Amino acid sequence: LGSEWYPHELVHMVVEDKERNGMINEGFATWLGGTSDMTFEQRAKILAQELAKNDTVTFNDIVNKKWGWQFIAYYTTGAILCKLAYEKGGAAAVKKLLDTPPDNEMLIAVMCEILKISTADFDAFVRKEILKYLK
Repeated sequence: LGSEWYPHELVHMVVEDKERNGMINEGFATWLGGTSDMTFEQRAKILAQELAKNDTVTFNDIVNKKWGWQFIAYYTTGAILCKLAYEKGGAAAVKKLLDTPPDNEMLIAVMCEILKISTADFDAFVRKEILKYLK
């Protein structure tokens, strides 16, 4: 902030403009360009610190924007999902994620397919992955 250089918005301008899941749309830009005045890694650490204080928060709370706006949980969780997809299946997996329509159940199904986990395990898996950023 304070200059015209804002990598998050640059990512939005470069990536194909199409209807996709909002968490992934913002998450992809956050993963590659950070958000506000922080890098993805800085945001992920803050998210992990806050999530560690609350063991009742679910993925649905975050994706439905019911928790964590003060530390950008929606954007940062989306970024973590993008990074996980990339680590699991490279650019093809990220492309599949970017092609996910704006439907949260479909997002969960696509992520489970990419990560090769069951939907029943998804919430606990995401929580565990977020908490890895405490280190």
